[in-house]
Amino acid sequence: MKITEIYRKYKLPVNLIEHHYRVAGVALFIADHWSGVKLDRNLVKTVALLHDLGNLVKYDLRPRFAHLLNNEENNIDYWIRLQREMIRKYGPNDYEATLGIARDLKLKPKTLKTLEDLVKGDSKEIINFGSWEIKILLYADVRVSPYGVVSLPERVNEWLGRYKDREDWRDKMSEIEGYWQLCFGLENEIGRNLSVPVTAITNTNNLIGKYLENLPAENI
Repeated sequence: MKITEIYRKYKLPVNLIEHHYRVAGVALFIADHWSGVKLDRNLVKTVALLHDLGNLVKYDLRPRFAHLLNNEENNIDYWIRLQREMIRKYGPNDYEATLGIARDLKLKPKTLKTLEDLVKGDSKEIINFGSWEIKILLYADVRVSPYGVVSLPERVNEWLGRYKDREDWRDKMSEIEGYWQLCFGLENEIGRNLSVPVTAITNTNNLIGKYLENLPAENI
């Protein structure tokens, strides 16, 4: 099944489709400039294109977040209905919803296991002990904000801008700061295995663009 058919079947919003393409673009750029141990490039690509399939279950669809649906703001009632349907089928947890869809797709065991390790795994465990494929996938996901590929410092600032004032996150800030420090360590580790600097991974240098143009036709 082509990736576009999967996204259409499960009715992913445009911004979530773009997120998958961007994460895959970053991951494949890293894979194609990798100077370390041999990578399973196809595994990296496939998991990147599927890693957030169930994210609609956790979307905040209140009006102040509607802009994240791009040009679909006028269809909020539609997305609310779709979100309820997805929760009824897969549950309210985005990780479980993603894995439920992945099982429906009958992915290869290795692909499903890598996807499960990525979406349900502890980030500290992944960064310290995970395979290079899963480390690259985690890092690629971190480098993509709701608005495009950004540097890691920009991503931290964007994230804090969205969550720092939320009451349910205030007690977690020291833990979250520790997470971002781990991500900077992971960036340094990945950078030591690249033939180009990590700063070459941007929205504007057209290095990601060639992947985004080719990805929609890919089969899973």
